[in-house]
Parts: sequence; structure tokens; C-alpha cells
Amino acid sequence: MKRKWSLVIIATLLVAAISVFYWLRTRPTHIERFYEPTPDQAQVASEAQAVYAALDMTPLETFGDLNESQAYFDRVPIQDPQPGTTQIPAAVSDTELTEAKRKLRTTVAQFMHYRFTTMGDPERDVDRYIAWRHHRGDIIKPRDEPWLFWEETYESIMGTPLAPGYNLDRAYRDIHLKCEAQLPQASRIVSISAEPDESLLVTYWVHNHIWEDQPVITHPRGKQYWLGGKGGGFSSWFKCALEDPRQFTRVQVNLYATAGVIVEAADGSRYPITLSLVWNMTTKNWMIYGLGVANADLAKVQGFVL
Repeated sequence: MKRKWSLVIIATLLVAAISVFYWLRTRPTHIERFYEPTPDQAQVASEAQAVYAALDMTPLETFGDLNESQAYFDRVPIQDPQPGTTQIPAAVSDTELTEAKRKLRTTVAQFMHYRFTTMGDPERDVDRYIAWRHHRGDIIKPRDEPWLFWEETYESIMGTPLAPGYNLDRAYRDIHLKCEAQLPQASRIVSISAEPDESLLVTYWVHNHIWEDQPVITHPRGKQYWLGGKGGGFSSWFKCALEDPRQFTRVQVNLYATAGVIVEAADGSRYPITLSLVWNMTTKNWMIYGLGVANADLAKVQGFVL
């Protein structure tokens, strides 16, 4: 009898050990848990994905012709800023807003052309993109730029320390090329929603010292379709050479914009990318400060370098 119970106990312990081992091998890693959506977020993504799947798409190569890219965004409706109030008045005149909306179309059309289309040579692609950013008046952010962590990021990606005095344009080029070479299939954009009405251009006022849930998106698909229940983002390595830091600290209202398109990646996944911009009150042009991704598998959509 004792022998029988001993065998039962041993078998029970063995099953428990195997179960623990299996759980340890299959449980989500801390990175997977970080990117895992909540049930509500997963529901938002599931509903949005059903709509993305039904869209007609056009090959990314279409935007390789800058005139075609401009023609596409010329047909995307622009949502005007919310009505000004005593607390958050309009930041620019009607005349300047009209010019800002015109330049918004051009900036987004050029960004899609220079950042995402290819000439078949990665080095020529990145050099062309850098030249475009410089032509706009943008410069690489300095080593001491908060939240950029130049030294740590460069060594993490390149595997070697960032040498003192190393040209930051070249450092950015190194990072860009390395990330592009290792880009996951879920980040390799191959097509974009064919109908301009399915894309997004929205402008809105933001007061530096008053929080509001902006942007309020009136696009027929709704805000969660574009910004999702869970999203991620990529900051720009460039900034405007004539940027006035006080524009974002003093008591002031600024004009912001969000531009979005639905993309399809090489692995067949579809999701929105949204470009974030703010109007430079000095240069009277748009500054690009980030790219957002939503309603996607964020653990797989990685490596976009701006």
C-alpha cells in the first residue's frame, strides 16, 4: 500500500514539474506582456482590423512619383481646428491657416515620398531623405537632446560606442541603414489605402498649459480607428534649426496636425500610421515630431527611423 501511494505521489510531482516547466517555457516574456493589449484594446483593434481588411490598396511605388503623391494628398479632406474659445483662441489668422493647410498637404506628400519609397539602393534612399530634411531647414538633434539618449541608442543598435566628435549626420545614417536592413516584415510597407477619403488630415489648437483630449477626429471611421486602444510611436531624430523652444513653454496656443494613412506591410498586416506635426510660428512651416502606429501587433512593428 505504501509503495502504491509513493508511486502516486511521485507521478503527481512529475506532472506538476512538467506543468511548471511548460508554463515557464510558454509564458509571455516581459516584452510580450508590455505590448499585450487589454481586452478592451484588443476589441478596438479587432473591429478596426475588419475595416482595414476591406479597403482597396495601392502599391507604395505609386508614391515614388512625387507628383502622384502630391495629387493623392491634395484629395484628402482636411479637418479644420476646433472653434476658438476665450481660453484656447485661434493661434493663427484665417489667411495663415489657409497657407498652413496647403503646406500640410505638401509636407505629408513629400514625407511619404522621401521616407518610404525606394530607389532600389538603401544608401541612396537614406541620403535622399536626409537631404530632404536639410532642405526643409531641419538638423539632427544634438547629443544632449533629452529623451534621445544618443550614446546608449547608437551603441545598442550598432554594437560599438559613438565616438566623441563623430558627425551626427553620419551617426543617424548608420542607425537608419542598420534598422532598415533588419526591418521586420510587419514594418516593411508595401501598399497604402487607395482612396484619399480613407486617409486623414486633421488640424487642431493646443494650449501649452491647458490639457484637452485632442485631436477630436470627425473622420467617419472615428478616433479609435486611427489612434486605437493601444498604440506606439517613433520620435524624429531631426528638429527645425530655427525652432523656438519657448513656443512650447510660454502661455501660448499652437497649431498641431495629425496625418494618417492605412498601410499594408509585407507580412499582410494592415494598420494606420499617423504623422504628428506642429506649426512653426517662426518659419511658417510644419515641424515633424513623430510617427504613431495603432491597432497593430506592436511587438512586431518596430524599427521606423525618422
